[in-house]
Amino acid sequence: MLLTLTGKLGFLELNHVLFRSSKETWPAHFIPGDAFDPDLLSVVPIARGPTREPLPDLSVLTSLNPLHGHCSVINASALFHFFDEEKQLHLARALAGLLSPQPGSIICGIQAGKEEKGVSTQIICGTQLFAQSAKSWEEVWDGMIFEKGEAQVRVEKKEIAFMENKVELLFWSVTRL
Repeated sequence: MLLTLTGKLGFLELNHVLFRSSKETWPAHFIPGDAFDPDLLSVVPIARGPTREPLPDLSVLTSLNPLHGHCSVINASALFHFFDEEKQLHLARALAGLLSPQPGSIICGIQAGKEEKGVSTQIICGTQLFAQSAKSWEEVWDGMIFEKGEAQVRVEKKEIAFMENKVELLFWSVTRL
């Protein structure tokens, strides 16, 4: 799904206005596709040690795979809870493969949460969601995706008001050590 803002400016054009960049200084573009299609984003071993391959030309990417081991910041907000537990693990492994091995590289996000992981009765956007608990989400990243102690995982569950309902959300980050 491609999001287009109404009015004269599209999403990327608004980004250039807000951050005082241009197509030349920040050649971003959308790469549409299925995050579970290995031609777009494959699962690879987590990068360790210095990245030897040069950064690809971002302006011509048609797949995320050339970015393996190069990304220092990945924001995965409002993403994981739309998938069942098996697909969440697959997506976490795929995103971890994109992350740079440099200390401080981070994957972060916000997603639906619960006291105990499972299908959430909170209905957002007309669909039920699979929500992790703070503990289960920490265990995913510290031990299942990254080796124990290889990354610092922070997860905080908060209840917030959303469209006249109270929803539980996990605010989380995974930082390479």
